[in-house]
Amino acid sequence: MGRQLEINSNTIQRAYGHFEREGYIYSVPGKGNFAALPQDVTDKRREELLTKLDAVVRELVYLGLNPSDIAEIVGINGNVLMGCLVDTSHGDDSTEMTR
Repeated sequence: MGRQLEINSNTIQRAYGHFEREGYIYSVPGKGNFAALPQDVTDKRREELLTKLDAVVRELVYLGLNPSDIAEIVGINGNVLMGCLVDTSHGDDSTEMTR
């Protein structure tokens, strides 16, 4: 591929490595690289974001924010009340966050 596109093969290998670490592709030894299923990528990204959210919530509690205040900001049952997220698939301004 590198020769066809006139790109250094090291650059191609770095790109493949990056895509694999991000979960967009996977390697099968002796067979090649394949695109990951969209759900696999979505699941991985969801877990990454939930891990970050957990760290943020823990830090907010450490800094003195009451867990009930955090729950109020996020909303009961995970409904985001702050208006910062918009779910365009429902045609309204609500988004549900689930774990």
